[in-house]
Amino acid sequence: MPRGWKIDRYETEKAYREGRLTDRHKRSFIAIGGHELLYGEDKSRRYREVMERARGLCQGCGTPHYIGAMGEWDHKQGGLSGRCDCLHNAQWVCSSFHRKKHLHLMWSKKDA
Repeated sequence: MPRGWKIDRYETEKAYREGRLTDRHKRSFIAIGGHELLYGEDKSRRYREVMERARGLCQGCGTPHYIGAMGEWDHKQGGLSGRCDCLHNAQWVCSSFHRKKHLHLMWSKKDA
């Protein structure tokens, strides 16, 4: 379980009964506060929802441009405690935007 999230057992069991969660290994869950953390089939379904909602346009760049199915799912709020898989926290972005957002500087021993 990701750090910072507590399982809402009642809502999770209800979601599996109603068919909203379908991961066969029962790894997906609803956290206290209503946030969804998805795995397996549930994650794949959400991926398609994010892509279809964007209609093939990059939602990260200032000027929307067509990227189609070549885009990537980006969490608007990342990190260990805020990165839920809810639809409100997802956007479809181009790989260029995604790389810039997650750029980490690597220092080699030569530069030290």
